[in-house]
This record gives sequence, C-alpha cells and structure tokens, in this order.
Amino acid sequence: MTTTEKKPNFVVFLWIIGCIVLSFVGYIFINEYTLQVWEEIFLETRPVDPRDLLRGDYVILRYTIETDKKVIEFLSLNTLQQWDTFYIILWKDTEDIGYVQDVSLEKPSKQTLYIRTQLWKSWWWWDAINLGIWKYFVPEWTGRNIERVRSDMKVLIKVDSYGTAKIVELYYKWEKINPKTFTP
Repeated sequence: MTTTEKKPNFVVFLWIIGCIVLSFVGYIFINEYTLQVWEEIFLETRPVDPRDLLRGDYVILRYTIETDKKVIEFLSLNTLQQWDTFYIILWKDTEDIGYVQDVSLEKPSKQTLYIRTQLWKSWWWWDAINLGIWKYFVPEWTGRNIERVRSDMKVLIKVDSYGTAKIVELYYKWEKINPKTFTP
C-alpha cells in the first residue's frame, strides 16, 4: 500500500474528529449563551433526592408550576403520549417569580416567556413533566442540607427564546445558597 492510499483514510479520520470537537464546542456555546443573555425568572421549588452513587451529589428539583391547576387541567383535557411537547407560558410578578399564565400545545411567539416541556410517562403509577431543569449538581456530601428545605426555596433560571431553561442559582429565603456552607 502506498502513502497516497493511506492519506484519504487519515483525512477522513481528522474530519470526523473535527466534527466531534465542533459539536462539543457548539453545545457548550449554546448553553453558555443561554446563561449569559436570556431572561431571568425565579421559580418556587422544593428539593427531593440528593445523591446518586454513579454521578455524585445532586438535588432533584420539583417546581410548583408542575402542579399548577392550569397544568393539571391541561394534562387532563389533552391526550399526550410520552415525550410529547407542550409549552407552559409564564408571567412574572414584581419579585420576578414566575407563575403559570397558560399551557399550550402550540409554540408561543419568541417574545412570550415560556418553558418548553415534555410529558414523562412513568411505568409506575404517576406521570411527570420535564421542564429540563430538574437536576442541580452540588459538591459531594452537601446535598442533604438542601434536601431538608421544604419551603421558601426558589431557583433562578434563564429561559431562551426557544423555551429552553437553565438553572443559574438556588435561593433560600431570598439568599443565594452556597452548597458547601448552607444550613437551613
């Protein structure tokens, strides 16, 4: 085999590696762009399960908007399948806390504040909705204190014009939580 026959394989290999690197960089850029640019809103929450042996400590967050009567009514009136997408349209009060204004199967305009949501069908006895912001990773062995909080907790999120939400910070009684030093 000559060197000219080996070059195309090497070029294809470099092209594949370049595409993987560009995809990774693009993913990071999109997430960082959301955190830097888009609209901030607080959601009321209560933490649940803090630990996973394989992935480390994190807090599972459940939001009050998930159990809002408008969301429950929407889910009961519409027959949705697993991973079906719907949109929770939000409004902000004077403290920037988000509340459900409406729920729709139609994508709202980009000027509207909304979260793109999916239905999770469970093989247990309940269904849940996926806001895309249900995990908040914390330093090892610090999740237990956050889990103990049952009220007055809020999550600062940013939402882009496509309805994608990202967690920025956790707050307890309007003070930013430092997981390493937090005690409720």
